[in-house]
Amino acid sequence: MLCDHKQRVDAMPVDLVANGCILLAYNTAVHKYKDIQVYNVARSDKNPITWGEAVELARTHVAEYPFTTPLWYPGGSPKTNKLHHYVAVLFTHMLPAYLVDFYCVLARKKPFLVNVQKRVNYGLRVLQYYTVQPWRFTNENYLSLANTVTKEEADTFYSDPQAMDWNNYVREYIRGARLFCCGEDPATLPEARKLHKRLFYMDLLLKVFLVLSLVYFVSLVLSKLYN
Repeated sequence: MLCDHKQRVDAMPVDLVANGCILLAYNTAVHKYKDIQVYNVARSDKNPITWGEAVELARTHVAEYPFTTPLWYPGGSPKTNKLHHYVAVLFTHMLPAYLVDFYCVLARKKPFLVNVQKRVNYGLRVLQYYTVQPWRFTNENYLSLANTVTKEEADTFYSDPQAMDWNNYVREYIRGARLFCCGEDPATLPEARKLHKRLFYMDLLLKVFLVLSLVYFVSLVLSKLYN
């Protein structure tokens, strides 16, 4: 992913967004403003998290709630250099996708992974506008909405991002994706965790093999140059 790991993720859970919209509708109906009011439903400096921290939390909780049919061990990291990013996309995304689709053709099955990967890459390119540079959205109007209602109503329609637990948010995000988006039964978790561990060691062995191969190739070239 092409992004600056030090920059903040201005993400808001959908329940806070919905509650904020309800409070905004109420406030607008009561005060009947003549001028156009602008409310940025954003966290800004309230309880921030960086892209790097979000990726590490995701890495932790994917190990807790792994998927049952991964093609490889989930990895990756934020990259700020475009060349580094595109080389990583080529070797870790596109080439494996073409290999899998080639196997599907040989097995007389419909190839699918290249198209999936292209859609993923397109989505990431759209996000890059926000992930490679700092952003700050003013949210004073949004935060003031809680002061327009009673404490009981503010507790019911909670909208303060300060109370959000990022660790739990990312954990439930991954658990929900596994359960609701992929339809994977929680009963499959023990086997999925075993597979996740096996893929970790396979990924590690492959990396060691590639590094050793590179060292051997470089030493071979150097020995021919100086002998």
